[in-house]
Amino acid sequence: MSGRAHQPFSTADESKAFAIALEQVYPEGLETKDSKKREDYKILKLHFLEGLSAMQIVENLSINWHAVENRATRGLKRMRCALGTHPDVTNDHQGR
Repeated sequence: MSGRAHQPFSTADESKAFAIALEQVYPEGLETKDSKKREDYKILKLHFLEGLSAMQIVENLSINWHAVENRATRGLKRMRCALGTHPDVTNDHQGR
């Protein structure tokens, strides 16, 4: 996650697919009682769907840059695991 403005998707279809996946993994969104999931969801949505840079998120949420990085990493890992695209999950399905 860089400090500059971010446009992660080259097409509207990619952006829509990410939004759908985000809602599948985080169906309660900001309403979840799990604070880690709520913070991860917020960071992923701001960065990937609203195009905010890490530094803009730092400023908007009044948290440090490392917290943004950690939450984004944790959130993306949760999405990969839930969607079956994380290497640990993929290896498990291949019998490794």
